[in-house]
Amino acid sequence: MDRQGSETSSIRVPGTATAWSGDTTGVREKCRRPTGVSVLSVLNMVGGALMIVAAVGVGSVTTDPGEAAAVGAVYAVLGLSSIAVSMGLWRLHNWARVVTVVLYGISVVTGLLSLVMGVPLGLLQAIIAGSIASYLCREEIASAFRRGRSD
Repeated sequence: MDRQGSETSSIRVPGTATAWSGDTTGVREKCRRPTGVSVLSVLNMVGGALMIVAAVGVGSVTTDPGEAAAVGAVYAVLGLSSIAVSMGLWRLHNWARVVTVVLYGISVVTGLLSLVMGVPLGLLQAIIAGSIASYLCREEIASAFRRGRSD
């Protein structure tokens, strides 16, 4: 039975999680959230929460209250933004996929710049960020976002 009480048939596809999507007529249908999208969403949520914790704790690191407030505000905004994007990924909003691809694309560039400046871990950053951006651009992943939002 679906959420509205009507019978539905469901096929379980390995590597996917169940999500609910809606169309413009208000009819809801089951869609599948790719497992990789679920993992990215959860990791971004954890990262956002850690940024908010860092925003609160930044006052203990510096003695200048103005600097602590500014750095704390930046971390809080980044943390809240990360949580908002992770919720968008979880609900299969295409805007969240696009924002994530753009941000990981920027991370590829900064990783390569770090490598050029002598930081060898910049290569690892570029490879990981590029892999995530590439994953989100795959046709089967992008089509999951085009099928509609999930709750």
